Amino acid sequence: MPRKRLTSEQLLKRIESEQRSHAAAVAADRLLRLGDSVGAQRIGRQASISVRLPGPEIRKSWLTLFLIQASGDFTVWYTYLWKEIGVSQAVVDRYGRRMRRLFGPDVEESGVPVTAIVKQWSAFAPIIREAADSINAHVRTFGPRTRDADGSRALSALEGIVTEARVYRYSRSRTLRNEALSKSTGTCACCRVAFAELLGGRGARVLQVHHKEQLSVRDRPKRTKLSDLVVVCANCHLLIHADPETAMRVEAVRALWKRYRRAARHS
Repeated sequence: MPRKRLTSEQLLKRIESEQRSHAAAVAADRLLRLGDSVGAQRIGRQASISVRLPGPEIRKSWLTLFLIQASGDFTVWYTYLWKEIGVSQAVVDRYGRRMRRLFGPDVEESGVPVTAIVKQWSAFAPIIREAADSINAHVRTFGPRTRDADGSRALSALEGIVTEARVYRYSRSRTLRNEALSKSTGTCACCRVAFAELLGGRGARVLQVHHKEQLSVRDRPKRTKLSDLVVVCANCHLLIHADPETAMRVEAVRALWKRYRRAARHS
């Protein structure tokens, strides 16, 4: 049975409970949103959330920027793994050095309170953004996967065999789904493309309804509100679920699109 992973909401509640401080929960939420803004994923663990950037497709790697623990502490671990995909030692050293200068050695060991991080926000946020830009620039150098060496090998496989499978699905409300699609005005919340304006309105067929909190992380059935849903296109929905274990937040995918378009304008 898979281990239970914290959702963002659960993490914030635990921080507020353990610290007896709403300010600590607000600080943690601000850190999570900073991760979203640089295209990072929120990866839930049993007692923390890891804010990490996806590595190259050809290497199933992960590049953690920081962790937020349910105790209310912020830590910088696993930066040594950046070097495994070739991120320069200079980038790794600069990130660690600047973090230690702001928060002391505990930031790489036991951790420092999230409230201490926001007190240094004007100096801290640029460090995260610069590191994310450096990592993302390096990941892009890998490019798409290449073809086979001979470049001409024809692949074939027997398909169309009928098999029987037993599948368990989480029930969903068609009424809520239709209402969410209606309120979206036919525009994807991630890439912002107005699909309802394409093909005489038929383009809206590519839109899908995404649950902000995955149904699979729920312990038991519970009511879903319209505000718990967001409408995205099929491509962006695939991006959100690129990691089968943890969905990316809509804000993170939106940030990826912004950076892609900005880079395209300057290329």
